[in-house]
Amino acid sequence: MSGILRNSRGFTLIEVIIAAVILFAALVIGAVAHRASVRVIEKSAAVIAVSDALPSVVEDIKTELLNRKIKGSGRYGPDITYEWSAESTKSSPNILSEFSETTSGMEYGRFDVVMDTVTVKLTRTSYGREHVFPYEYQELVCLENAQAARLKKMPPMMNGASP
Repeated sequence: MSGILRNSRGFTLIEVIIAAVILFAALVIGAVAHRASVRVIEKSAAVIAVSDALPSVVEDIKTELLNRKIKGSGRYGPDITYEWSAESTKSSPNILSEFSETTSGMEYGRFDVVMDTVTVKLTRTSYGREHVFPYEYQELVCLENAQAARLKKMPPMMNGASP
């Protein structure tokens, strides 16, 4: 009986060190995998938030383009900011009518149609990290011709007499 007890005294120091190295390696691999998955989740959340904001941002930019601003910035919600700039790529002067999204009908007059290339940089900040998303699109802007606008501002003639 004493021979059996003498051979089973427990683990040797080398076995304990090998077990500790294997355990430490498994913990490091698990931590790295967890951090990578957290980054993927953060990036996915940023993509979803920016995709949700993009239609409103494009509509705001369209309003600014109608006022002939060529760059600007803004905020959507508490964590998304954007900067944009536009460059006119094509223009057609003296178009006689346009379709109005407001009235769902044709508006007649003299219009200048401009194709703008808009570059937007959306930035989402959450938990101290910034995710930047570039976006570029083309916007067709229909502007009332300056000459037609001046004619509308002139006072009407009374009985053929000039003012």
